[in-house]
Amino acid sequence: MKGLLLKDLYQLWKYCRTFLLIVVVFLGVSFVSPENLFFSLYPAMICGVLPMTLLSYDERTGWNQYSAALPCSRVQIVSAKYLLGLMIEVVVLAVSLTATAVASGSSGAAGSLLTLGAILWFVGLVTPSILMPVVLWLGTEKGRIVYMFMIALIAGAGAAVMRTKTLESIQSVSSVPFAAMALGATVVYGLSWLLSIRLYQKKEF
Repeated sequence: MKGLLLKDLYQLWKYCRTFLLIVVVFLGVSFVSPENLFFSLYPAMICGVLPMTLLSYDERTGWNQYSAALPCSRVQIVSAKYLLGLMIEVVVLAVSLTATAVASGSSGAAGSLLTLGAILWFVGLVTPSILMPVVLWLGTEKGRIVYMFMIALIAGAGAAVMRTKTLESIQSVSSVPFAAMALGATVVYGLSWLLSIRLYQKKEF
């Protein structure tokens, strides 16, 4: 499993630098302008599609066929992608919340960190939960329509967030519904993980 994760991390660094640069830029802007939710949410949205991007490179390079000769199971191959997705989201979540807490420096903003964290966690897990089983089942080419739909949905969600007031707009809202959303997204992510394993085990190359 460690080797699979390292392979994905190397691929991430080699092929997805543009995505990583965008994430870094937006996280930097969120530090300067913590009141605008868009700059905090967009990195989580972008990072949510990175595992699917790595899947497309795996398919293009013939990794799926090559991996059959390696001492790793299909369960481990799928699990590596899901674990990598969680690792990326945890890092983005930690950096975003830290930037918001440091840059805002107000008790009101600090009180909304739980809500903001729940929203970030939700948007970061929903996209891969939907896309991963589809891409693993149909392949990146056939799953491209769903992939593009989710990208359009992310862009639309970003535009909607741009119209959202500011971080202050969620301070007066109870964090309970957002925490429930985050918990639900975690459950859905776990179910998606199990479904992806099942689909990938039945897939023929």
